[in-house]
Amino acid sequence: MALVLALSTTTSHAISYSVDNVESWNYKATVTLRGVQYANETATAIHLTTADTSVGVGHQSIWTYCTDLRGALNVPQSANFDRILGAGQTGLDPSNPWGVGGFQNAAFLVDKYGAAASADPVAGAGLQLAVWKSLYDSTGLQQGNFNFNSGNFRVISVTDQAMLADASTYLASLSGSGYVPINNYWLRPNPSGFPGNVGQGLIDPVRGGGSVPEGGVTIGLLGMAVGGLVLMRKQ
Repeated sequence: MALVLALSTTTSHAISYSVDNVESWNYKATVTLRGVQYANETATAIHLTTADTSVGVGHQSIWTYCTDLRGALNVPQSANFDRILGAGQTGLDPSNPWGVGGFQNAAFLVDKYGAAASADPVAGAGLQLAVWKSLYDSTGLQQGNFNFNSGNFRVISVTDQAMLADASTYLASLSGSGYVPINNYWLRPNPSGFPGNVGQGLIDPVRGGGSVPEGGVTIGLLGMAVGGLVLMRKQ
């Protein structure tokens, strides 16, 4: 597995990104987070692009996944992010913090499976579920409660059972001998903040995102809903 080391924990300026595609709007899950139910959460890979060369080659076009369950994606829109190291971060919502080692575990899954999952809507939806589970239910590197029937983050139902099966397969690899804690970047909305659902945190994959699948939906990212826009809400 690739491992990214950085000299600074934050960028000197906000990075402007736009979202070009989502993998699919059709794969959803009804889940609970610390006992609160969230119905019909969209689980999908999201494609971002930026013209900012400061992010480096391979990171100007990426497939990525939502980190915090609570948040909103607006269509169409662009957004600014602070690109900071994810290790030690606890997410956007203080009342629903990530677990210890959660970001490194989630980043490992995105690094290992993200390129292939970005070409398959079911696999991408499964990887999104695995990312949320590893963030909220990790208790350390490679450790945590990764059973979707218990823990802080639980799945009640999904639109396709294959996405849940894929998610469980991905999570099982956290205990494998090939695990490497990935200390890569978290894209934190700028300005970020809760309550208000003004943004959605995302993972910046170590190795970029590969090519964009054909037939994606052109969208933009974040901000408050405005007249005529379509909103994909994570709450």
